[in-house]
Formats: sequence, structure tokens, C-alpha cells
Amino acid sequence: MEQLSSADPRKLGGIAIVGRLGQGAMGTVYFGVTPDGEQVVVKTVPPLDGYTPLSHKANRESEYRQAHAAFTGRLNRGKNSNRA
Repeated sequence: MEQLSSADPRKLGGIAIVGRLGQGAMGTVYFGVTPDGEQVVVKTVPPLDGYTPLSHKANRESEYRQAHAAFTGRLNRGKNSNRA
């Protein structure tokens, strides 16, 4: 796990972001801790304007994770302005 840079969020959706796990074409993956102490992986994607192959892939991944929630854990899909 890498340390956070000054540009990385410290909190997303109430989850404290602790470190960076990786980055690729689909976005950045962080390690986080929920308010109740649960350790989670948080994946962010860049802002998408309209339909693009990336937005289609992100939507498909989100739908798959929702359909298989018992195996993939929590999912919070949507815009997040809580980047404090």
C-alpha cells in the first residue's frame, strides 16, 4: 500500500481513506476504514460525461457487484462530493 499524496481524498462517503492500493484506466483504488472499523477497498473512477466505453464498463461492473453483493461487499455508486 502506498501513502496518500496531497491530491488524494482523505474521506469518501464517510470512509476514512488510509492509503492508495493502485491506479489504472478505470480509476484509483484506495484502502479505507468505515466509522465502525470495517476495512474496505474503495474504487473511484474519473468523471464521465455522457456515454463512453469507460462509463459503460463502470456501469456493468457496478451492476455485477450489486447482483453478487454477498461476494463483493458494499457498493456505493454515484457522484460523491465529500472529498474532504
